[in-house]
Amino acid sequence: YVDVVSVVTVDAWPTRTVANWDSTLNAKDRFGGPRGLEQWRQFALLHGKPFAVSSWSAKDTDNVFYIQKMHEWLRTHAGVGAGKVLYDVY
Repeated sequence: YVDVVSVVTVDAWPTRTVANWDSTLNAKDRFGGPRGLEQWRQFALLHGKPFAVSSWSAKDTDNVFYIQKMHEWLRTHAGVGAGKVLYDVY
């Protein structure tokens, strides 16, 4: 059984534009499965589970754009219940 759907994410190729952020957030793998954070959050919602980002970081640690976008996204979806971000760890 799964209590929380959790992923790890790293901004390996610096995200510096809104278009790139949106593309990364909504990415799917080559088989159509979840790859981006929003896709995984939707997966958790579909299965009635809370979501977590158990580890996230920016390869380029001075990438303020990425860090701000992560903060905004996490704050927007924070909460308790299906599809809500229960916790994150930077």
